[in-house]
Amino acid sequence: MSGKGTIFMNNYNELEQELKELIEQNISIGIKDIIKLKGDASYRSYYRILGNKPSETVILMKWDPKLTNKSEEASKNISTDEFPFVNICNYLKSAGLPVPAIYFSDISKGIILLEDLGDTTLERKFSQNNDLGLYQDAIRLLVQMKVAAANKPEKNCIAFSRKFDYDLYFWEFEHFIEYGIEARNDFKLPENDKNIMKNYFSEISKKLDSLSDTFTHRDYQSRNLMIKEGKFYIIDFQDALISTPAYDIVALLRDSYIRFEDKIINDFIGLYVNELNKSGIKTDSESFRLLFDLQTIQRKLKDGGRFVFIDRVKKNPSFLPYIPNSFGYAAQSMKKLPEFKELYKILSKYVPEFNN
Repeated sequence: MSGKGTIFMNNYNELEQELKELIEQNISIGIKDIIKLKGDASYRSYYRILGNKPSETVILMKWDPKLTNKSEEASKNISTDEFPFVNICNYLKSAGLPVPAIYFSDISKGIILLEDLGDTTLERKFSQNNDLGLYQDAIRLLVQMKVAAANKPEKNCIAFSRKFDYDLYFWEFEHFIEYGIEARNDFKLPENDKNIMKNYFSEISKKLDSLSDTFTHRDYQSRNLMIKEGKFYIIDFQDALISTPAYDIVALLRDSYIRFEDKIINDFIGLYVNELNKSGIKTDSESFRLLFDLQTIQRKLKDGGRFVFIDRVKKNPSFLPYIPNSFGYAAQSMKKLPEFKELYKILSKYVPEFNN
């Protein structure tokens, strides 16, 4: 399992002997080889453990135990005795969602052994054949998750105890200002323009907060959907929380890595709304499309700023090519909403993608 891509090199000697012995004891296979998987912006490292038989493979997730309860995204601290990844994985599995099996975990040591889902992400599969049916399947799986969570909320699942509220939405807007504008352009915004932006961003945050009532994966996009033997699996769900009904579908359809024409986006939104209504979650198409654009503004400004942050702070420039897509999506949605005409004009002074 990895949406990260494989580094074809022998990393057998990279892991300490004690850890190798612990792995062998708990999966009952001898370790033939260890292959490190290409990382992303996460603090976690991933390894493919190969046994003596071709079928004997597992994925090792490894991290510094001191970071065990640290979220990859901005989040309010929620007290929990269980590791969020394990907690949410168990919930999704109990709700009938396809997630990787957990074979063994020792949170004190910062390790989890997971089912190996291979290396085929939705992004990779779609890039090979441009089959829109793949996205239709991903949308139906997303609806399945929404319906399962609506019908089976679980107080012991940490995702139901944390919310994407005003503070988090507004923090992400400030993150965009700091990195998507100021760091990217190496200058400080004039206070007047910054204040106008913040006023608009505050109003958007209030609106999104008021509509945040839905279980949300938080990063349901093409690199976090694996395909194994023709079946979809959901990964990287550890930051799940309560957000708007549109957040996950925005993450999927306004993915920074795959771009669709407007007509296809509209068709996919229509499919999502229809599937929700068929499943008993009543959704008005017109108001949902307005929410889709509002959420796109928030999510994609954040994404573009985050990619600069990952470059400047984490020294990982691999996401920089996707900034134009992210900001372009936000600009496109903002154009549709006349109440943001002034904000659009100000952003066009500092974000080149708003001039396209």
